[in-house]
Amino acid sequence: MAIIVMPIYLHLASFYLNIVGLPVIITASILIVGRIFDCITDPIIGYYCDYFYRKKITRIALINFLMVILVILFYFLFNPPLALSQYASAIYLAIILTLFYFVFSALSINYEALAVDIAGDDSKLRNKLISCRESFQVVGTLLSAILPTIIIYLNKNSKTYDESLSQLWLVAL
Repeated sequence: MAIIVMPIYLHLASFYLNIVGLPVIITASILIVGRIFDCITDPIIGYYCDYFYRKKITRIALINFLMVILVILFYFLFNPPLALSQYASAIYLAIILTLFYFVFSALSINYEALAVDIAGDDSKLRNKLISCRESFQVVGTLLSAILPTIIIYLNKNSKTYDESLSQLWLVAL
């Protein structure tokens, strides 16, 4: 999951500033408001994730569904319609980023709860599962830092670094 979110933190602002042409204040404001909205909606998302789980919808099924939606949203974040005005581009970024954060939160909550669901009352198994999850998160974070650079390097036909950012959806995939 770190692979899909790290390019958002590292490259999204640069992409919307240099390629899309949004002013810094608009891009930064959208990013901040998006994170604030994410903080507010997390408890609500958690409630509904548990609600679906109680209705016998497995966390794995939710995770699989949400991951597909997240990759699609990731693609749209880095491939906006470039013919839009600044105002329309700002609205586009706000909507897609808000949806991305919403889906990512739902995915994260279900993923984090998975170890507890699998292990039940077995604390040793739960600790092993959580340790493995956190270890893989570190590996994912490292890969998310390396893979965009590899994609940019392999995309030698690109005129600039920023044009290569539109290919970051391959990292998510």
